[in-house]
Amino acid sequence: MSTERPYYHEFAWAYDLLQTDPVIPRIAFVQRVLSNHGIGTNSAVLDAGCGTGRYALELARRGYYVCGLDRSPELIAVARNRALSACVHQEFVIADLLAVTFTRLFDAILSRGVLNDLVEESARRHLSAIWRLVETRRNRDL
Repeated sequence: MSTERPYYHEFAWAYDLLQTDPVIPRIAFVQRVLSNHGIGTNSAVLDAGCGTGRYALELARRGYYVCGLDRSPELIAVARNRALSACVHQEFVIADLLAVTFTRLFDAILSRGVLNDLVEESARRHLSAIWRLVETRRNRDL
C-alpha cells in the first residue's frame, strides 16, 4: 500500500470527493475525439488508470466496450460497486499498466490524469506501456 497517496487505498471510498469535475462534458469531448478518428460506439476502449470508474462507466453507458484498469484494489472495488449500482455490465482489472498483458485488442486507450502523479522516468515507462498496447494493435492489423 502506498503511503504517498492514501486516497488510492485506505481512503478510496472518499476519492470522488476530491474529483469533483463533471464527467459528462469530458466524456462528450472524448467521444468526439474518438469519433473523429473513426472509433465509434461498440468499440473496445481501455481506461488505463480508471480509478473509481467514472469515465469507464460513462463510456460504457454510451455504448463502448470498456475495460477499466487500475493497480489499486480499493479503487477498483469502488468502481465495481458503482457499476453494480448503475446496472452497467463493466469489466475492471486490477493490474499495473507496466506489467499487464492482454490477449485482446483495444481500439482506443484513455489514460486521463494518470501521468500527473508520476515523476519523469516513471511517466516515460507508463507512456511506453501505453505505446506497447497501441503497437500490439497496429501490428495485428497489418
